[in-house]
Amino acid sequence: VITAGAATNWVFPAILSGSYYTNAYDDDGLVRDDWPAISDVLAEEGYSTAAFLGFNPYLGKWRDHFDHFWNGGIGDAGESWYSNPVQKWISRGYRTAFLKKRVSAGETINRALQWYEDQSRPRFLWVHLMEPHKPYYPGLSRGREVGLIQAYQAILSLQQNGDDTPQKHVQTQRDLYKQCVEKVDNDITSLVDAVDDDAATVVMGDHGEEFDHGHYGHERLYDECVRTPLFAKNVFADIPETVRQIDIAVELLNHVGADPPNQWDGERISTNRSAFMMTPRPSEDTFQCALRTPAEKLIQTYDRKNSSLIRNEYYDLESDPVETDNRYETEDVSKLETELRDYM
Repeated sequence: VITAGAATNWVFPAILSGSYYTNAYDDDGLVRDDWPAISDVLAEEGYSTAAFLGFNPYLGKWRDHFDHFWNGGIGDAGESWYSNPVQKWISRGYRTAFLKKRVSAGETINRALQWYEDQSRPRFLWVHLMEPHKPYYPGLSRGREVGLIQAYQAILSLQQNGDDTPQKHVQTQRDLYKQCVEKVDNDITSLVDAVDDDAATVVMGDHGEEFDHGHYGHERLYDECVRTPLFAKNVFADIPETVRQIDIAVELLNHVGADPPNQWDGERISTNRSAFMMTPRPSEDTFQCALRTPAEKLIQTYDRKNSSLIRNEYYDLESDPVETDNRYETEDVSKLETELRDYM
C-alpha cells in the first residue's frame, strides 16, 4: 500500500476517512466535527464499532468516532499516564532494560477479541499495534537474538547521537526492528484466526521506518516510509500490485454496500493511479509533498515560512527502487510537476 504520508498523524485521515489530513483536520490539528470516519458510516448501517490501540497519543482524536475506544490507557477513566517525573523515568528505564513496549500487542489483541466476541450486531474493529515502531523493543528473548549488550549500546547511541549514530549501531537498530516485525507477525495470528471466516479483513502498515537515507525515523517520503505491507481477506476482488492507502476505506464501504461520504478524497481501487502524499517535515521548517506512480516518484521540499521550493527529487523506481539516484536535473519531469502542482 502507498501511504498518504510518512507518519501516523498524517496518514490516519486517509485510513479512517479516505481523506488527506489537510481536509480532515481543523486548525488545531483535530478531526473536524463535520468529517465522518468509516466507523461513523458503518454505525449508521447498524454496526457496532470499536478501536483498540497499543498506546499512541496521535490517535486519541478519533475517540468520538467509535462506540468503544481503548488507547492503552491514555485518557481512559481510572488510568493515568504518569503521576510524576520520577515515575516517568523509572517506567522508561524498566521498559528499556526489558526491551518491553508500553502496551504489548498481546494485551491489545486480547482486549479487542473480548469485545469482538461479546457483540451480537455486525462489527467494525480497528486494532493498532506498536511493536514495529521506535523504540524497537522486541522483548528480552528476541533481544538476545540480536545481542543484549549490542542492543543497549545501540539504543543509547541513537538517543545521544540521532542521525550521527555510528553505522554499527544503526545496523543493530535495524536488527531490533526486524525482530519487532517478526514478533507482531506472530502476535497478529491470534487476531486473524479468531475473527469470523467470512469477515472482511485488512492488515496494513500505516507507515514504515527510514534507515537508508541518513535519517532514522519516519518523516520523509522515501519508499521505506511510504510503501508498506498490505494483506486482505474476503475483500478487494482484484488487487493491484500497489494500492493507495486513501482508497481502502472507500473500497471497504463498497464491499458492504454503503456509500462513502461525498467529501472524502479516496476512490474505488484502480490500477496505475497516481498516489499523492504530504508531510510537514523532515524538519520543523520544511514541508514535503510527493507524487508516486508504479514506475517513478517526484518529491518536492518547501520552506514552510515563505513557501519557496528548496529541493526537487526524481527517482526511476524501476531502475532505482531504493531511491539513491536523484535524476531531477537530467530527466524531463514536467508532466509529474504539473500533476503534483495541480493536486497541491
